[in-house]
Formats: sequence, C-alpha cells, structure tokens
Amino acid sequence: DGVKAISSALTSAASSAADLFNNSRQVVAELKTMAAISNTSVENFQRLSLAAASVGIENDKLSDILKDVNDRVGDFLTTGGGPMADFFENIAPQVGLTADHFKDLSGPEALQLYVSSLEKAGANQQEMTFYLEAMASDLTALLPLLKDGGAGIEEFGSKADELGIVLTEDQVAAVKEMNGALSLVAHTMQGIINQVTAELAPIITQVANEIVSMFQQMGGQNIASVITEALFTFADSFLSGLSVLVEVLGQIADGVLALLKDLGVVKASADEQELAAVREQA
Repeated sequence: DGVKAISSALTSAASSAADLFNNSRQVVAELKTMAAISNTSVENFQRLSLAAASVGIENDKLSDILKDVNDRVGDFLTTGGGPMADFFENIAPQVGLTADHFKDLSGPEALQLYVSSLEKAGANQQEMTFYLEAMASDLTALLPLLKDGGAGIEEFGSKADELGIVLTEDQVAAVKEMNGALSLVAHTMQGIINQVTAELAPIITQVANEIVSMFQQMGGQNIASVITEALFTFADSFLSGLSVLVEVLGQIADGVLALLKDLGVVKASADEQELAAVREQA
C-alpha cells in the first residue's frame, strides 16, 4: 500500500510538473507579443504585470489597455482628434503640456504622463474616471498604482527584481525558440503518422470491404445465430464448471470437518445436519 501511495504521488507530481512546464512555455512565449503590443520591453511589461495583478488586471487585459493608450496617443498625434482631444483642450494647457511631450514615449510612459498631468491639474475622482476610461476600458483600476508618479508600479517592480522573477529578453527569446522547435517536432511526427496512414489506407479499405462482403454472403441472421449458439455453449460450460466447483468445495468441507473431529474441535458424533451446514458455508 505504501509503494502504491508513493507511486501514485510520483505520477501525480510528474503530471503536475508537465502541466506546469507547458503552461509556463505558453505564458513566456506570449510575453514578447504582449510587450510588443504594449510598446514596452519584455522586462518592463513583467514588472507592470506584477503590479497590475494586485488590482485584478491580468496580462492580456494589461496589454489591451496599453495598446489602447498607444492608439489614442497616435490618433491625436496624427489627426489632432480622438479621445485625447478633450485632454489637450482642458488639461494640457493647465500643466504646460503639448502633443510633442507624448511623442516617442512607450505605452507605460505615455500612460504615466497622462495620469500625472491629470493629478497636476487637480482633477477630482470623477474627472479622473472620465479621462482614464476615455483612454481605455477599465484603466481606472490601475489608478492606485499610477498615482504619485507611479509609486505603486515602482514598488512592485522593485519587488519583482529583488525576487528574480523578471525574465530577460534573451530568456524569453530562448523559450520562444524552444517552442518553435517543439512545434516543428510535433508537426513532423504528425506528418509521419499521416504518411503511414495514407500508405495503409488502401490495405485497410480492402480488408474492410472483404469483411463487409463476407457478412453479406453469410447473412446477418446466420451470424446472429452463430453468436447466440456460441454464447449458449459458453453458458453451459460455465454453469457446469460452477457445479464442479460446488462439489469440490463440498469435498473440502468434508475433509475439514473430519480434521476438526480428529482434533476434538467438533464432536465425533456430528450428524449430517452439521455436515450440511459446513458444506453450505463452503
């Protein structure tokens, strides 16, 4: 039982490790894509990710928010309109800000400048919500991290660096390359299996057709009769075997009873009723 328990635990651990490995491969591979969408480095996106998770914003949502911020900034720089128009009309003049200040900024940098400008202009909570949600849906959830020049993000970023949980660009690239190699192996194996299946297909088709032809010649009713007869034959043999088994058990019971009599455990005068009881037990 102990060995079985250990074996079961090891099997479960191996399965969990495999799941963890595959999940890690997928998450790491997605980091580079999400960082690119967010217009920031892989390292910085991971620091932001840790901070955002503390307020319920997961990686995919974070990348969507930063993508929207980049889009809104680009829209205003290109057309002078879009969701940032109200900001540049009402807030930017109060803090001496122009569109050029947002030029060439990363997604996180542009977002931080946007929030810091709203703070500097004295925007209240309602105004903050209006301007933040104009930039990206659910962006208000990140406000506690973006206040005071992004102190919250800085704190979580420092923790991430201290704990050593931030992967470098090279490490992420290595995992992505590994995923590509594993994917190539998987596709190669699938291709080989497909080739073998294609080679065997004509033979299997021929055998299947022969079986169908045989069934047609024999007739479904005849096949059913053969199977039924075979089952009845098996049942007879099985029941006969049970009868023999019962008889053997009876003989064993007789022998045990005789031994018990010799040992004095059962009275020597044991009658047939007692013998029958022992046989029934057997």
